[in-house]
Amino acid sequence: MTSTPLYLALDIGAASGAKLALFTDGSMPITEPRNCALRYHEVFDDFVDALLAGAEETLGEMNRSFKDLAAIGIASAGILGKDGRFQLFHNRPQYNGFNLVTARRK
Repeated sequence: MTSTPLYLALDIGAASGAKLALFTDGSMPITEPRNCALRYHEVFDDFVDALLAGAEETLGEMNRSFKDLAAIGIASAGILGKDGRFQLFHNRPQYNGFNLVTARRK
């Protein structure tokens, strides 16, 4: 990890897709917010793949990797449990029960 903490912010919206941006300890993003999933996929793993690909691309553009992250913050229109599992995602009920924290790319 570099000396400057790096944070990934992930915004999973209510209507369509998700956005992400990178931050340091300031309140302004150091990257432009990026649509990493332009739409919700029917299959949760496909949605996770889109999120991870967007994060990898954004980090790669800064010559960084997931190892450089101090933390990941998630804002979601759905309710997430403490463990990262969707408890109630009204717009995407097929995601209920799936866990963002333990999800792995295919």
